[in-house]
Amino acid sequence: MAHAARLVRSIVEDRLTELKEAGEANAPLQDVRDEFREVLYAHPQAAGYDAKRFDPLFAAAFAQTLAFGLLLVREATDRAVGREACRTCRRNMR
Repeated sequence: MAHAARLVRSIVEDRLTELKEAGEANAPLQDVRDEFREVLYAHPQAAGYDAKRFDPLFAAAFAQTLAFGLLLVREATDRAVGREACRTCRRNMR
C-alpha cells in the first residue's frame, strides 16, 4: 500500500505541474486541489508547511486519503480491494 501511495503522490504532483504549464483551468484534479487548499489546508503555514509549495503537500495528502479510504473498504467488506471497491463502499454507507 505504501508503494501505491508514493506512486499516486508522484503522479498527482506531476499532473499538477503539467496543468500549470499548459495553463489549464478548471481541470478536475485542480478543482480537488483547490478544495483541499480552501477547506482542509487553509493555513498550511500554521502546521509548519511552506504555503508557497502547496502542490507537494496536496499530492501527499491526496495519496494518503486514497490509501486510507481503500483500507476502510477492505475492513468494512473483509475482502481485498479491487475495481468494485468504490461501489461496495457506497452501498455499505447507505
